[in-house]
Amino acid sequence: METKIAIIGGGLAGLHTAYELEQRGFKNIVIYEALKIGEGASGHNTGKVTIQQAGKYHCLNIEDAKTFYEAQVRALDKLTKIIQEHDISCGFQECLSALTSHSYSGLTQECTCYEDLGQSYTMDQSQDITLQIPSQYSYQPKKFLYGLSKILRYTQIIENCRILKITKNSDHYLLHSTHNEFTASHIIICTNYPIFPKTFSVYLHQIGQYMITTKQPHTSDRYTLSNDQPNLSYNASSIETRYTGFGARVGVYNDLKKLSQAFSDTFHTPIGTITYIQDTLTSDGLPIASPAHLYQNIYVVTGFNKWGNLNALVCAEVIGNLLTGQKDSVNKLLSYTRASLYNGTFWSENVRTISSLLQRTPSTCIYIDDVPYGEYTKNHTTYLVSLVCPHLKGILRFNPVSEQYECPVHGSVFNYDGKVLHSPAVQALSTPSQGSEFSSY
Repeated sequence: METKIAIIGGGLAGLHTAYELEQRGFKNIVIYEALKIGEGASGHNTGKVTIQQAGKYHCLNIEDAKTFYEAQVRALDKLTKIIQEHDISCGFQECLSALTSHSYSGLTQECTCYEDLGQSYTMDQSQDITLQIPSQYSYQPKKFLYGLSKILRYTQIIENCRILKITKNSDHYLLHSTHNEFTASHIIICTNYPIFPKTFSVYLHQIGQYMITTKQPHTSDRYTLSNDQPNLSYNASSIETRYTGFGARVGVYNDLKKLSQAFSDTFHTPIGTITYIQDTLTSDGLPIASPAHLYQNIYVVTGFNKWGNLNALVCAEVIGNLLTGQKDSVNKLLSYTRASLYNGTFWSENVRTISSLLQRTPSTCIYIDDVPYGEYTKNHTTYLVSLVCPHLKGILRFNPVSEQYECPVHGSVFNYDGKVLHSPAVQALSTPSQGSEFSSY
């Protein structure tokens, strides 16, 4: 059987993986995207393209730090060549990358790490203490994704096709969507949070946050991340300003008012658009690009930890290595079997996950056939949807700001009418059937 590669997810990871595999000679690739290209966090982020990923390198031993740093440098070079060679119009421009702190002590480890890696930097004290790296880049991610999708030669992209289930059938896999069934010999799961296998859930947790976008006529063409809490991040380019921060685990109240006030205090300009986005984090800050060892020819790419614009390319390189049998130290570094995942954050986040799963008392007063339902009215229409997440049966919480139901267990998110907005859930929330009995508590 000819190698047919199915990539689930049409964000940065999915498209970069397809491009990488095409460069390595693969010619039978299909991307299945549940919505449209660039609809998720891949198309709605601050557009930072930088190797300056605060706190990541100095959390690793020097050998692993160099491996990851060198992979980042290769990724930055590769992205630059893709955009320039194919003339992708996405506002790609060189910028300073800045990490700020109120004191030198907040940046000491970062400086030491850059010196060990041979990375040049400068310090600026005009306002806060600022660690700057030159020759980094900024782009408009959604426009880049659209451009990248157009240069794929051997990849078919099927949009509005949510994969609901994967089953094994002799020498190939079956991918089941709502109306169709597809076959593949290899599967690469590039959804923000992997829809399969569920065992990967122990390595991940999701945060939800908001991104504010506005036109900003006077800028310094640099992007900035605060090393102090609350880790506010913004990209003030000559095209637009994108600003985010105050992220919280999905299902926990996320204070949009604080973010909006912080934005106003920084830029003194009206807010344009506000978009809810999600990101998947690992306990050690590194992404995962790995075989799902219990499932032959299935691979998982996830856990970008807010740095998907370059980490997607790094993960694509690893998947290319794995499918062609090319050995590289970065392969092992990003495997989910790495020892660094099992740290204090790993255990504390899993305790929080289990606690959320055991919390069975929803904030609702409507039970129908002993199932809790949420009630929400919009545009004079009332929607009743089950508060039981179809992924692992966690009890959902309603976010009135974004008008969505959020699962505090693994971060699935649903629209007020029950439609899936964010994985790992793939099924919509159930609604009451005719003849159901309800009671109030």
